[in-house]
Amino acid sequence: MSIDEGRRRFLGTAAAGAVAITGAGLLRPGTATAAVGRAADDPGEERWRELDALIRTWWEKDLHRSQEEQIRDDADGTLLFLPFPYATPGGTERSFPEMYDWDTYFINRGMLAHGQLGPVADHIRDYLFMVERYGYMPNGNRTTLLTRSQTPVFPDSVWLHYRAGGGLDLLYQAYPLLKREYEGYWKGSLHQTPIGLATNRTADDPALPGELEAEAETGLDWTPIFGGDARRCVPLITNCALVRYARVLARIAKEVGRHDEAARYTKEADARAALIRKYCWDEQTGVFKEYDFVAGKRLPYISVCAYLPLWAGVATAAQARRSAGNLPLLEHPHGLTVTDKVYPNPHTAVSDDDLQFMYPGGWPPMHLLTVEGLAAYGLRPDAERIAKKWVDLLTDWYFNLGEQTETEGSRTQDIAPILTTGHTFGQRFTTGKPFSRVGGSFPTYNTTDAGFTLTLRRDDGSVVKSGKFTNVKDNAWDYLDLDSPAPAGTYVLEMSDPVGKIAWYTASKDVLEDGEALTDGEASPGDRTLEIVHVLGKGTHKLWEKYNVVDGSLELPNARYGNMPMHGWTAASAVVLGRIAYDG
Repeated sequence: MSIDEGRRRFLGTAAAGAVAITGAGLLRPGTATAAVGRAADDPGEERWRELDALIRTWWEKDLHRSQEEQIRDDADGTLLFLPFPYATPGGTERSFPEMYDWDTYFINRGMLAHGQLGPVADHIRDYLFMVERYGYMPNGNRTTLLTRSQTPVFPDSVWLHYRAGGGLDLLYQAYPLLKREYEGYWKGSLHQTPIGLATNRTADDPALPGELEAEAETGLDWTPIFGGDARRCVPLITNCALVRYARVLARIAKEVGRHDEAARYTKEADARAALIRKYCWDEQTGVFKEYDFVAGKRLPYISVCAYLPLWAGVATAAQARRSAGNLPLLEHPHGLTVTDKVYPNPHTAVSDDDLQFMYPGGWPPMHLLTVEGLAAYGLRPDAERIAKKWVDLLTDWYFNLGEQTETEGSRTQDIAPILTTGHTFGQRFTTGKPFSRVGGSFPTYNTTDAGFTLTLRRDDGSVVKSGKFTNVKDNAWDYLDLDSPAPAGTYVLEMSDPVGKIAWYTASKDVLEDGEALTDGEASPGDRTLEIVHVLGKGTHKLWEKYNVVDGSLELPNARYGNMPMHGWTAASAVVLGRIAYDG
């Protein structure tokens, strides 16, 4: 079947569903209204309202498509067709071009808070299209992500979209396909365990060992909390989401007149919740923990997943109160860490630097789910306190902390000449704007004791700034930070006084317009790596994927892929949690 035929078939199914619903005579709910904000009475609230207003303008700009043109142009050749536009995790930051499963749920939450029902409906239709095609929503719409799904929180947004006034037609269309995914995939043989709870076990991915692929399906890639193999566990994040999934199915079934099915799904949700309490609640410590069903024991890790039973309505009132009493294990000045401390790396195929779901990192989705769980049990002071810490961190980095910068120069390199004693390297450059920082990339060939001096000179040879660098990291970018912005003009950045083995990455051919590499003050072929930084103002004017909630920085020792600017779930967490923090 061609792409166009697939889209026509899917759209035809949608239309048929709409006709069937119209004839059913069922009532539509009223349209939800946005929260009315009170007057800002502190700087944090004022900053949040400004950010919330900005985010409201981003959603339509963040939409992507995955149709014939995009599939043809995809460099990896793995992008899968989706019939409707969708928001990606990176949004206009372009960090990712795909629609991801659980990321999109959180994006939906932000959109719904802003009354953006149309894009959420498109997300739902794309999700249903994938379920119709594969039997489940894959991790994302790429062929490389077809061997697994992701934490099944998305169906919750189908119900929330309906409650916001999205229409019974889409609800009626979604119901049989959500049942298919829940029954066939999440209750299927791959996910079953002898104790009645689900594990994460997936089809074979040639790129990942089985234990890592299973962990990736939880959405927490990578973390120590499953002891290195999620297939031995009944992850809290998966089972709490499945409790919520069953309750969504029960609500939809009741709404479309399937009362027997509604009762069955409610019973299933209650049974799963009871099993979570039985196996995962640790009475001694007063927290929910991961359970290894193979070994028959709870694992020792304390993590923010302990609060998902509150979000899913699994915890008893007493368990919720004890859980709230243990918040200090994870709560820090800027929010909640994923774990209470750094744990040893249980993986052999993952480096320590890739354990990104661990102390001291804090993540948007875990804050949103935890805060909503606390609020659901009437623990409003805890919910509002944590929401405010997180939202204030986001707005601080957006408006006040760090710098909004623009860079120019070149990172192109194919040679690395070593600087020896008594000689100098340099790079002449011309810039049309004032700049505050300038530097280059300097390899040390795996040594740790190398050093050098950088000097910025005006074109007449006079010195603007000079600085000495010691214990240089291999391949690091090192910069001279100027005491005040240097005006536009022509300059030379000079490297001298080498200590140990040190080089300057260089392009053997000319790559910089009005640039010139220098050796001992004389012109030499090519251009050296160079970055000129123009500071445009305070604040990064970005929302980031994750934050160090202990010290409030963007620096994380365990930051897989580094730390990327994200419009998606970070923006959504700001929108949703800001309403809890400041609108009550």
